[in-house]
Amino acid sequence: MENKFYIKKLDSYEKASEISKIRMGTEPSYDLDLLPSVQMQKEMREFLKYRGQQLGAEKFYTERRIYHHLCKMLQTRRDRPESFWDWDKEKWKQQMKIWLLQQGLPLTEISKSHCGNETVSQAKTLHYIDRLIDYFLNLRDADVNEMTKDVWQLDRRKTIKK
Repeated sequence: MENKFYIKKLDSYEKASEISKIRMGTEPSYDLDLLPSVQMQKEMREFLKYRGQQLGAEKFYTERRIYHHLCKMLQTRRDRPESFWDWDKEKWKQQMKIWLLQQGLPLTEISKSHCGNETVSQAKTLHYIDRLIDYFLNLRDADVNEMTKDVWQLDRRKTIKK
């Protein structure tokens, strides 16, 4: 059984222009088997569903290149994580920076604004890592028990009043 996330199943694919569909090819997809563990594949599938709702199909398709960077970085590691939760955000970024430098790829890029101003920002691959790990951090924060939040708020208020 193939383990792929098909871009054609996204709502945005139906709305894409014919030219965009031609650019994406006949079976545009993300190959989840490139990830080292079943757990990471499940987690990535959820992230791709989320990301697919935010982007147009062609932009989502172009992010595959960055996804492949992530997969290749993970394949070179001896101490691979089993889940995206196993490393903190700084370790993910650090490992990706190391991999990018080993591949001779830049850590930054220069972009021009509509006014013609040039700005330096981190590479698209590092932005992707930020989005990916932030997605999981937001999930974790959303799962925090509301009663636990309330208790923390009550304790905080008591401290402030003293």
